Amino acid sequence: MRYSYNYRWIDKMKDGLPKGVNYKQLKHIRLVGILLVVYVKESMVDRISDVYTGYVSTGIMGMLGNKGGVAVKFNIDMTSISVVNSHLAAHLENGRAKESGL
Repeated sequence: MRYSYNYRWIDKMKDGLPKGVNYKQLKHIRLVGILLVVYVKESMVDRISDVYTGYVSTGIMGMLGNKGGVAVKFNIDMTSISVVNSHLAAHLENGRAKESGL
């Protein structure tokens, strides 16, 4: 059994996937409290290429990961797919930070 905080969440997410279909974890990325896990059907794995992850921290002083976003980008055949998870500053006065931060 894996004891890492990340892996407990990842295992819980996998448990929630539909039964009867085999999934493979393509990639995961975490930024403090933001976790993004991408699963694909095992039958699709050979069609996937160019897998990348990235993150932007926009928290205190633009460095802390309490705000920001994470992303996973990959290609299926000739189609590019990006999946993004973000937690941005609240309230209207923080709108410019949202626009320029990500």
